[in-house]
Amino acid sequence: MTVLFALFLVAHGLIHLIGFAKAFGFAQLPQLTQPVSQTLGLLWLAATLLFLASAWALYAWPRGWWLIGACAIVVSMVAIAHSWSDAKFGALANVLALIGVVVENDRVSLGLMLAGLIGFIAMKQFGRFLPLGGLDSAGDASPQDHRDD
Repeated sequence: MTVLFALFLVAHGLIHLIGFAKAFGFAQLPQLTQPVSQTLGLLWLAATLLFLASAWALYAWPRGWWLIGACAIVVSMVAIAHSWSDAKFGALANVLALIGVVVENDRVSLGLMLAGLIGFIAMKQFGRFLPLGGLDSAGDASPQDHRDD
């Protein structure tokens, strides 16, 4: 099971290279609709390196790998939050990684704290894209005017 989880962390980490490649123009990625700044590209690269390090640490530092994994999840979620429409499904992979972090050595309190942080980031991102006014009759997002008449 550890081997499968390590492979999952490696694969998930390598997928983050897509954001790095787009930011620095290493690949043409027309399927990604949002622009990626070079700063954000470095964040995608940091997430890659942290996920790879956590997979390595599963074997090299079995008592502390979860700390690197937790950092990888947080960095990944920040990157995903900035590219939500293109990368939202990466949040599901982060949930799987979070389950591995929580299950490891029963670190439930840290896992719950991280889950809360990830949830906060996701809610903040949703709030940015879905105005409080909801959708108008055409299905478009349009903020409602709340001024007193």
